[in-house]
Amino acid sequence: MEKLLEETIKAGLERGTLKKTSMKKLNVNTTVQEKAINFPTDANLYHCPREKLVDMSKGYGIKLRQSYKFKSKHSLLKRSLILTLVR
Repeated sequence: MEKLLEETIKAGLERGTLKKTSMKKLNVNTTVQEKAINFPTDANLYHCPREKLVDMSKGYGIKLRQSYKFKSKHSLLKRSLILTLVR
């Protein structure tokens, strides 16, 4: 990447599309850089509140027909497997 940037700068200087004065200040665009962002569709964001709601319902004596405990764990495992394969 460094070599590619170096050649791009050289070409810009040779063709006159880039001036040496414009290289005194550097702007970095990170829009394509990977970010560690959890989106609302992420299994983690569903799992934690679900656990808290189940615990709260037990505290209030509310019987749940289904807690989705196993489906939630399955989603977390599936997500972890997919992330492992992608990396």
